[in-house]
Parts: sequence; structure tokens; C-alpha cells
Amino acid sequence: MNRQSLASVQHKPLLQTIKWLMVLGAISYFITGIYCYLTGPPGDLIRRWREAGYWLQGYDPIQVARTKTPYLIEYGRMLPGDGYPPWAYVYALLTASPVLPFPVVKTLFLIFNLSAIVTLGYFIRSEYKFPKTSEQWPMLFAAALCSSAVAIALRWHQYGILVTVLIWAFLYFEEKGWPLCAGLSLAFAFIKPQTSALFFLLPLMRRSFKTCLWCGLFLVLATGIAAWRCHTSPWTMLVETFHTGVANWFYLGIGDPLKNIIGAQPLLLISIGIVTFIVLILLNRWKLAPTYYLAAVPAVFSTFWMSHRNHDLMIVSLLIVPLFSLALKQQRLNIVIAMALFAYCFPHFAIFYGEPYFWPVPILFRVMWLFGLIYLLESVNYSQVKRKI
Repeated sequence: MNRQSLASVQHKPLLQTIKWLMVLGAISYFITGIYCYLTGPPGDLIRRWREAGYWLQGYDPIQVARTKTPYLIEYGRMLPGDGYPPWAYVYALLTASPVLPFPVVKTLFLIFNLSAIVTLGYFIRSEYKFPKTSEQWPMLFAAALCSSAVAIALRWHQYGILVTVLIWAFLYFEEKGWPLCAGLSLAFAFIKPQTSALFFLLPLMRRSFKTCLWCGLFLVLATGIAAWRCHTSPWTMLVETFHTGVANWFYLGIGDPLKNIIGAQPLLLISIGIVTFIVLILLNRWKLAPTYYLAAVPAVFSTFWMSHRNHDLMIVSLLIVPLFSLALKQQRLNIVIAMALFAYCFPHFAIFYGEPYFWPVPILFRVMWLFGLIYLLESVNYSQVKRKI
């Protein structure tokens, strides 16, 4: 028995333990999220419903939040800091329809999330099928769900799960060569641009220009509709969205402590520029890698560059699933993969993102994911890659 075979045998008990811990963790986070969703007070969904209601009546939600006028009794008062990108108000006609009573919207939103989770299982099963290990895909599915981001997104009625699954859908359709479906999936994922915007660079670098075109056209159309309804210009609404994001107090990317020195707006602009450049370099450097491996690049860096809290971290499943798949193929778990898995599965308490004393904790997790990303990309066997560029 050679050294590599011996190492695989030695790692099997540990790998088996990790696999079942993933399953138990995924079930625990899911049940906790469902329980909190059903029993907890209204979360962010009611704010999205309220914003869409004001918008549908012809009012700019960000302006209403700032001036506190008008007050529509059927939706309630807008809160300071409310407001989303203009296209999100159009999308909210589906996700948080203001023409429906809020209890109905809450029920539908739960159905959307449950459907998204089931669909994620289908995408993982479709992509991660390797010889004699077809039974492994449920473990990869569990790994994707083994994150407190699932429970927190459900608890606070956030878009984190939907956005992540829309990105998986975008990748699935991109691999199938269906640019219209891929572009629309990516455009819908832009409901949270801080999570999804970097993924636009992936089809751009792969020269999937039709996907980029459909995504761009849909965003322009939705933005135009939003501005038309508010009797204002799209540019005005985009600028308002940017300033609202800057004004929010929460975690502003990896350079968060610098915002008190150079200001939040310059920090955000610098962060966007630097991270976009790095992602382009990495995508170009490993452009022959499989699409699902490349997707881990914007997934990891989306947690670096701007406002990104614990309920958004399910996007890192795009790194965790291929890394765990690699460990199952090799039948061994090295320290880099173990650290990345730990940083994903460990509960991401809100205090990590809200208190300056705990600021190094999310940074440490991101460093672990960065090492995992490099390990994943370096593991690609280019002689086996069969993909058109």
C-alpha cells in the first residue's frame, strides 16, 4: 500500500464523521430557521413589502424614508435606512407583492424559500455526479445547507437563500448553454447586488456575451419601470441607493475599520475597484477551470468588498460544495478544506458583524475561505477539462 492510499484509509473515519456532522448541522439549522420563521416577529420581508407598496403608489421609497412623508396607513411608516435598488421594487411584485395582505406574502415567501432549497438539491445532484459515488450528492447538499446563514435568512425573512439558489441556477443554465435563462437568473439575483454583482464578471470573462446582454437588458428594463412609476430618473434612484448603502452602519467589507478614517463612501468605492480588479485577474488566471470552480471566486470575494452580513453567507456554498466534493473524491480531508468547512458551518453570530471588538472574527473566516479558494483552483487537472472558452 503506497503512502497516498494509506493516508486515504486513515482519513476515512474522520471523513465519515464530518459527513454526518454536516447532515446533522444542516437539519438543525433548517429546523431552527423554520421554527423562528413561523413563531418570530416580522423581519425584513415586511420592509420589502412596505417599500414595494409605496413604490406601487408612485412614491420613491428612499425619499419617503428620509422625509417621513407621505404616510400610507395600509403599509405603515417607512423606517430610516429603508430602500433597495430600483429594480428590486419590480421584483418585489413577485417576492413581496404589495397587492396581497402581509400574512399571505409571508406564507408565499416561505414556500419560495422551501422550493429554492429543493431546487438547490437538484442543481447539486445534476452537477456533482462522479463514478461509483452517486450517493455522495446528498452529503454535498447537506454541506451547502450546513450554515447558520440558512437559519438567519429564514428568521429575518431575508433574500439570502433565494439569491444563492438563483446564482446556482445561473451557473446551471450557463453550463447548459441557455443564455436567456442564465441571464434572467443572474438579473433576479441582483435583488442583492452586493452578493451577486461580481458574478457578472464570470460570463464576461468566458465570453458568454448573450448571458451578459440578457442580464443587462432585464436590469435596465426593471430599473426603467421603477423610475417611471416614481416619476423620476433611473440615475437619481441609483444614486439614492448608493448613498443609502453607505449610510448603513453595518459591516462594510474587509476594510471596515478604515471607514472612520477615510469615510464610508471613499472606502466603498476603493473596495469595489480593488476587489473587481482582483476577481478579474483570478478569473483570467484560471479561465480553463470548470465553471463551478470559477464561481467560487466571486462567491468568496463578495464577502470582502461591501456590506455583507451573516444572513448573506450562504453564497459561500459555491466554494464549500466543490471543496467538499474534492475531499470525497480524494477520500482525505486536509487542513485547508477543514478550515474552510469550519468557517462556513460555525455559527455566524450577529455580534461578529455589529461590534468593532469582534471585527477580526469575520476576517479570519474570510481568510480561511481565501486559502480554500486557492487550493480549489490549484487542484484543477486541466488535462481533464473539456469546456469551450
